[in-house]
Amino acid sequence: MICLDTNDLILGLVPGSHESTDLIAWAQAEETPIVQKTADTSADK
Repeated sequence: MICLDTNDLILGLVPGSHESTDLIAWAQAEETPIVQKTADTSADK
């Protein structure tokens, strides 16, 4: 299953953000950017 977190994509466009830094590091290392995260649903409970 593919789950796409658009927040990570948008923040990846912000220079200096953690997500942007990760994407640049993965690209420079020629790695596949795979991140496993689960949604924070604590507010839903």
